[in-house]
Amino acid sequence: MKDDNSRSTDNPFETPAANDNAVVGGPMHPRIIAIARLIGRQIAREEYERRQAKAANDNQPPPKAGED
Repeated sequence: MKDDNSRSTDNPFETPAANDNAVVGGPMHPRIIAIARLIGRQIAREEYERRQAKAANDNQPPPKAGED
């Protein structure tokens, strides 16, 4: 009888996966998906604002009166 730490195959060169989770590609919980969407939207909002601020400040200031 094999213990839980043994490899599933007899091939000594095959390395086990880093995460030995039994469930592969299982369904995600709806709350996790909702949180991920909210985080993604927040990141997109912050990036949009950062780019807008950069675009608004890319011009040279107008010359002062009396300078040529």
